[in-house]
Amino acid sequence: MSLKRRSIIIGVCLVALIGVWGMLALHLFHDCRQAIAAVESTAAIPARAVDGHGVNSGHTIGNLLVALLFSCLIVVATRLLLRSEWRSSATRAELSELSRSFVTLLEHTTDFICFKDREGRFIYCSQPMARITGHRHWREMIGKHAREVFPEEMARIYEEEEAAVFANGLPLLNRVDPYFDEQGRRGWVNTNKWPLFDEQGQVNGIFGISRTVTEQHRRELIMQARLRLLEYSFSHTLDDLLRKVLDEAELLTDSRIGFFHFFDEDGNNLHLQAWSTATVTPFCSAEAKGQHYPLEKAGVWADCARERRPVIHNDYPALPNGHGLPDGHVPVRRELTVPLVRDDRVVAVIGVGNKPDNYTDDDVAAVTQLADVTWEIVLARRAQDALQEAKQAAEDANVAKSRFLATMSHELRTPLNGIIGMAAVMLETEPQGERRTRLEIIRSCALSLLEIISDVLEFARLEAHKVELEISPFNLATELHESVEMLRYQAEQRGLTLQYYQHAGLPAMLLGDAGRLRQVIVNLVGNAIKFTTTGKIDLTVQPGEVRDGRVRVDVAVADSGIGMSPEQCATIFEPFVQAGDNTGRTHGGAGLGLSICRDLVRMMGGEISVESVPGKGSTFRFSASFALPEPGAGQAAAAAATAPDDPIPHVSRRCRILVVEDDGTNRIYIQTLLNRLGHHADLAGNGREALDALAREDYDLVLLDCRMPVMDGFEAIALIRDPASAVRNHRVPVLAITANAMKGDREQCLAAGMDAYLSKPFEFSDFARIVNGMLAVAGCDGHAVRQEEACMRTVAFDRDALERRMLHNPELIRTITGMFLDDVPNRLAGIAASLAAGDMSGLALHAHTIKGLAATCGAGCLQESAVAVERAATAGNLEEVQRLVVELERRYRLVGEAMKTMA
Repeated sequence: MSLKRRSIIIGVCLVALIGVWGMLALHLFHDCRQAIAAVESTAAIPARAVDGHGVNSGHTIGNLLVALLFSCLIVVATRLLLRSEWRSSATRAELSELSRSFVTLLEHTTDFICFKDREGRFIYCSQPMARITGHRHWREMIGKHAREVFPEEMARIYEEEEAAVFANGLPLLNRVDPYFDEQGRRGWVNTNKWPLFDEQGQVNGIFGISRTVTEQHRRELIMQARLRLLEYSFSHTLDDLLRKVLDEAELLTDSRIGFFHFFDEDGNNLHLQAWSTATVTPFCSAEAKGQHYPLEKAGVWADCARERRPVIHNDYPALPNGHGLPDGHVPVRRELTVPLVRDDRVVAVIGVGNKPDNYTDDDVAAVTQLADVTWEIVLARRAQDALQEAKQAAEDANVAKSRFLATMSHELRTPLNGIIGMAAVMLETEPQGERRTRLEIIRSCALSLLEIISDVLEFARLEAHKVELEISPFNLATELHESVEMLRYQAEQRGLTLQYYQHAGLPAMLLGDAGRLRQVIVNLVGNAIKFTTTGKIDLTVQPGEVRDGRVRVDVAVADSGIGMSPEQCATIFEPFVQAGDNTGRTHGGAGLGLSICRDLVRMMGGEISVESVPGKGSTFRFSASFALPEPGAGQAAAAAATAPDDPIPHVSRRCRILVVEDDGTNRIYIQTLLNRLGHHADLAGNGREALDALAREDYDLVLLDCRMPVMDGFEAIALIRDPASAVRNHRVPVLAITANAMKGDREQCLAAGMDAYLSKPFEFSDFARIVNGMLAVAGCDGHAVRQEEACMRTVAFDRDALERRMLHNPELIRTITGMFLDDVPNRLAGIAASLAAGDMSGLALHAHTIKGLAATCGAGCLQESAVAVERAATAGNLEEVQRLVVELERRYRLVGEAMKTMA
């Protein structure tokens, strides 16, 4: 076509040239004829002929120039036309090549490509898109709408997407859409659609391209389902989880029913565990969980277990070996079952059914992956259940052990209290001699036995994590000095030298549990004294790292005693372990002291170790971390630390006291102590006898044992405080004197209605201080308010006692009391806000602060109440917290009133 056009152009050019030159030739021929005629007539008009000839020659030359000009123009025009035709031919060739390439792209691409006009009709589309719509060639799609070639739901989705592109002129990117391939299998494509604009900038069409992402999307859907199952398993039962698994399997496979069976341990019987939600709710009325099927009698749904592979039945009703379905069972058209095989044993079967189209290998993969993760969750849940059962068994055993220890403590401490007490009473009047020596042996043996009992109880409390550090400011130098001085006499009695080295860089004041620090030091130095026959013992204390407001204190106890082997050092901190087989018999003890030290040191943020050489001695090292108190707190703590013990309160007259105790030795011992204090004591052997006595007489004070036959102390106090009982004075002060020394016993006694607590065995000074204190508060008339209220008003805030604690420093007293009165109300408001918000951790923090403030100011009863609130909040016991907060606020009002009177 291009060659023909060029030939025509050249032909026209030649014709034009021939025409121009032909016209020129005719014109010349005409001029020549005129010239000849002129020559023939020269004779008649010679002059004129000459003039005419000159004119014709000039005209001829002009015509020749015009012909040349036209010829040039024709040639130039021809050349331009030929060049334009060449360019047009090249463009047409390129367009033709592009058209062929575009058609090739549409016919051979694996993507779904389409061009649509403003009405949404196909202009072009790729062959894969034509195939999935049932067309043999893409040209058959031209002019059709999406709703004419796609299923209704898919067409609706596509038209909504395109309507948005037409409306806003913005492309639609990375949209995942469903589709069905030429076999009718459901898949997904990643779709992008861009607007096409006309010359006026209006959207007049759409170009779209989609790419199959079925596998990626399927994997993503399975992963999301697995994650949902894992999250679901944390807060739901196993039955709920299995139902959720089936629901997810139905969603992935487009199924309508689902079931889950477990095999028993022998692998012979299948137990139906769960139906899917859709199976039971709208369709199936057959029995669900609880059905059992022997494998040999199970229907075709168990073929997967027999064949140990996934099985698909896409024409279930036509199966020749079907057993039929039970009454109420939903009809089954298609079914996919997958076995779970673990350790070469089928452990479960999961199945889905009634997919609208046939099941495929993709469905098998999806169900298999869900089944795998489900079984891992089942195993984890079973392990968790087993662990919970073991934990419960351990807790039950721990409770039983605690009860045993409490009983053992009571049964041993009760007679020990009588033995130690009566021995002490007799030693006061017994002169030197053999009888006194024997009494001292009795008392010494009883104290040794008491020490073992105390170690066992302490170990039990630590093992049960029922020991808490009491954090308060303390003077480190004072604590160390008192500990060393207490042990120095013991060392000198054995002919040993106890040397103490305190580094000058140690802070004066620290914030922590001074009692536990002293306990560890006393235990280690006491052991060094026990296992050293000659030589010396060195106690060295120096500062360690200081960081974030805390300081590490490093302590070393070195002795020149018997030493230990490396094997002994490796086990020496284990409970009930001693340095050698003969150690217990030679030196006594239960082998718990170092184990207790290790646990206490760890509670204080440190570690303990030992270095030893047999025959040359041992060095025990430990560290403990303490906070540095805020400026000003150290001064108050120093004042409290140096304050002398409260003197025994004086009672002006003889008071009448009821002693309720089932142990005869202890009754006599307590009666002896009361007689020494100048009081009269009546005796009762159990709670029932006590109630009878209180119904007959008025008493100024009741000393009540907790564990007694017939009626124990807790039953008795409940009836004493009961207004309906026959007791004459329901508000009589009651002091619990009990051998129950486990953690929580004190709080239990106070919560039951008793006013104070004293554990056996006790020293006379402690007994006298608390008994006379209660009598002094009560005014010995039996009608005073309860002990803790009076304690707050008269003892904790007695001016003389507070001044002694504050070193008679008025400024310090005003600072401490002012800080207390300003800060505690804020803390109480914080407790109320935390309680309203359900913030138990914040509430515990406020109670902890009140506890510290009360301890610093000596408000012991308020401190006890704050401890109870903190403990209940930490345990999350909302009902107990609400009750205790009311009591805490009441006690603070009493404390505040008493403190304001001291201003």
